Amino acid sequence: MIMKTIKIALISIVFVFFAGNGLLMAGHGHKKEKKVGILLVTFGSSEKSAQISFRNIEKMVKAKCSGIPVRWAYTSHIIRKKLAKQGKQLDSPEVALAKMIDEDFTHVALQSLHTIGGEEYHHLRRTVGAFKNMRVFQKIILGYPLLSTQKDIERVVDAIIANIPKERKKDEAVVLMGHGTHHPSNAFYSALNFQVRLRDQNIFVGTVEGYPEIDLIQSLMLKKRTKKHI
Repeated sequence: MIMKTIKIALISIVFVFFAGNGLLMAGHGHKKEKKVGILLVTFGSSEKSAQISFRNIEKMVKAKCSGIPVRWAYTSHIIRKKLAKQGKQLDSPEVALAKMIDEDFTHVALQSLHTIGGEEYHHLRRTVGAFKNMRVFQKIILGYPLLSTQKDIERVVDAIIANIPKERKKDEAVVLMGHGTHHPSNAFYSALNFQVRLRDQNIFVGTVEGYPEIDLIQSLMLKKRTKKHI
């Protein structure tokens, strides 16, 4: 989750685009007050440890954008369904935006918490485009996922190196696992793996459902003869 927090600083930049009048004309001719909101969109997780990370992200966003309401949406139907069985209702991006319409928000900034611009992110882009076409908001914009540019990769590598436990020995391997996808943006994981290993040959980035796969990571560790895996 360390990697996902890096983009949060962009939220404060997002609202540069929200300049405008404080009063907007609503559909029935009456004046509508400007109301700005943030929608944080993640793949989602049912793990308690992830919920702690999400709360920390929300605190960071609220600190950067004081007084602006923050809402959440999960793009994963499977995660939403699993949490619903536990009595926890999480909205899809479509439902979350519909609720923000009902709450009279006029300006909405969506920030993706996805690691890469994969299938989930591109579906989110289409959703935002649909709401733009409906013109139900005065302004609606979407921030990029964590890994979108070369500079992003460099910053993530810096964050990884900075957050490795100090007591870790040089011959101990650190393995970071992403979800992975069949989408072309999966290539960002390979790029991240390559660039982090330029800094430390015993740090590896793999994926569960993409490339680099775990078997490859294991073979690389065997070649390096690492003694311990973190």
